[in-house]
Amino acid sequence: IIETTNESLENVDDIETIDDIDGNTADRLQDEIFTQVVEEINTQSQEILGEDIADDVDTPEEARQEADEIEEEYGNAAEEAVDGLNNSADNIEEIHELTEGVDDTGGDRLTVDANSSTEFTADLGPEETTTMALYLDDDNVAEKTVDPDEVETYC
Repeated sequence: IIETTNESLENVDDIETIDDIDGNTADRLQDEIFTQVVEEINTQSQEILGEDIADDVDTPEEARQEADEIEEEYGNAAEEAVDGLNNSADNIEEIHELTEGVDDTGGDRLTVDANSSTEFTADLGPEETTTMALYLDDDNVAEKTVDPDEVETYC
């Protein structure tokens, strides 16, 4: 999600990738993604129109509402801005779903390693299980429900 968002950011700093997932990850990413996307939209609109067209947004609902207002005022000329806000709203909702139930209780850690280069971690409570899924080009190629008390490493 972060890499895809960063590909669309031409005039502002990239959103930093995350190493550890905790109970605040979704909120931190939400703030950073919306800030950078709105800044990118306004930087481009300043170059083209000489004015900002996007107001700050804090939630997916606000992002969609702002996208509707921009589309109403600027039409197809602002299609990229509208898509950027709507896609960001979708991405934030997906991030919240992915991090749902993750907290900072210091429970067991689940680590997923991809080609020994990217590590993702999530805190699990002592009584929790999780379902891990592996996707390749949007196709689910493997899925397993795991219990952190039974196995230390999952591959």
